[in-house]
Amino acid sequence: MHLLMGTWAAELLSEELGAESVWAFRDPLSVGPVTGSLGDLDTWLRERATFWQEVLEEEAAPVEHADLVRVLDAPEITVWVGVGTDDQLLAAWLCSRVAANRAGSSLRLVQLESTRGRSGEPRIVTSIGHLGRDALLEHPEPKAIPSSHAELLRALWSAWIASEPTALMELGASNNGVVGAVAKALLDRYPDSVHGLGRWDLALLRNIGEHGPKVVRPIAHTLGESFDSLDNVGDGWLLHRIHRLGAGPEPLLQVHATSPAMRDTSATLTDAGRAVLAGTSPAYELRVIDDWVGGVHLSTAQGRLWLRTEAGLARWSG
Repeated sequence: MHLLMGTWAAELLSEELGAESVWAFRDPLSVGPVTGSLGDLDTWLRERATFWQEVLEEEAAPVEHADLVRVLDAPEITVWVGVGTDDQLLAAWLCSRVAANRAGSSLRLVQLESTRGRSGEPRIVTSIGHLGRDALLEHPEPKAIPSSHAELLRALWSAWIASEPTALMELGASNNGVVGAVAKALLDRYPDSVHGLGRWDLALLRNIGEHGPKVVRPIAHTLGESFDSLDNVGDGWLLHRIHRLGAGPEPLLQVHATSPAMRDTSATLTDAGRAVLAGTSPAYELRVIDDWVGGVHLSTAQGRLWLRTEAGLARWSG
């Protein structure tokens, strides 16, 4: 069984390997709360489905239980990944799941780290889902995951679902290749001390100020600026973040939508949004923070907030 992020890439691989042996994992694990026991698959899938229903504003389960069980029960699983956050978290989750349940599955890995752009320039492969047909089908042969690398992947998953960011900070500061670089990139999801926003919210705020009010262009600019970054997200989640920035008693955006569709949504900066963007009033001083970074619940009400500083993450003193 072959497992990877991205429906398009799965369709391409299906042409080579057969549709019954390829399955697309459609739940980017870098966004939303990631909690729950590795052994309790039902509870974990329900939590993730609830999150995506909030994001997409529709009844949707990104991963069906029966399909996932079929994959996990396979005697051999090959996971296909780039070097970006969601692909690496998928491999980390799979290694941890198999180890925790003492499953009999044999794990193999196909990791593509770079390819050539249209002009022949080297480009990093953040996600298998970004590859075209030729680049994907010129893949290396699957290899067994060395025990040392599997241990690193399990450490990444453990750090990502932890209730405090200490382990992720330590892994991000380590010299552990792709896994260490991914951990470091994930730390940018935490709000910075100057603006009080994570990297994606800050980029959205800036691009709405420069390219709004229709949100299609700001979202496109936000994604384009980060295309070669290890940390990539989808446009649906960014639209959800815009709505969050426009919610609450001290919104940073004024959002107007005639339908849930991106094309029917506009946003402009409020006075509070301009103050946050200028760095004169950080968001955590203006509004309630209630958010998740992996397994860490960020809450100003509970005094659970970590901020990015030049020296690393520091717990907010309130």
